[in-house]
Amino acid sequence: MLVWLVVSLLLPAEIPSPYSVFVDSHNYFSISYLREHVFVTIGRTLIGFSGAFVLGIIAGLLSVILHIDRYVNTVMIFFHIVPGLILGIVLLSIFGLGSPVPILMILFLVTPLVSIQTANAVIKRDRLIEEMIRVSGGRLIHVLFDSYLPALATSIKSNYTIGFGLALKVVILGEFIGSSSGIGYRLNVAYIFMNMQEVFFHFSLILLIMLVFQILFSALYSQFFTRLLYNE
Repeated sequence: MLVWLVVSLLLPAEIPSPYSVFVDSHNYFSISYLREHVFVTIGRTLIGFSGAFVLGIIAGLLSVILHIDRYVNTVMIFFHIVPGLILGIVLLSIFGLGSPVPILMILFLVTPLVSIQTANAVIKRDRLIEEMIRVSGGRLIHVLFDSYLPALATSIKSNYTIGFGLALKVVILGEFIGSSSGIGYRLNVAYIFMNMQEVFFHFSLILLIMLVFQILFSALYSQFFTRLLYNE
């Protein structure tokens, strides 16, 4: 926001100030805009990210348990570095306009990130506790709950913080490329007409959505994961 303010002062003709965008926001913000674009974008993001989050954690855990994390991580890195624009164009040619493009883009690009971070966190688990459980005759379920789960908890926060931010950016790109609704679509329309006031209005809205969800997750994480897994 500070960078935006400074740039708007240096280039007032090209970049609108945060204040002017706020004052002009009533021209773009309405109930229909919320229903047809904001809620649609949030819904797509939550669906895609939820799927990527679950699939990534499962893939990361299984890769460590089966001792194939090096191979799985290599494959995941390959998918993660695929350019989003190219992926979006390919998906658009297959599915056409609509929700599948942004949602599938999230699955393709966010799942590898979650999987790699999960595997790296679980690899660093407390092996001393694991050995103590096995020596005392504990079962695999005890190892999973007392060794793997605490290690997994350390990756959940970073997976969400980085993963959700990436998912929101990806869904905006997906809507920009292959959708007729959502914030990304409206951003595309504003870009075509070079309406910089509206472009930065959508930019501000994206930042606000990300901030709200980060605050909600931080509250949930401290309430449930920290207390339940670490008995704080």
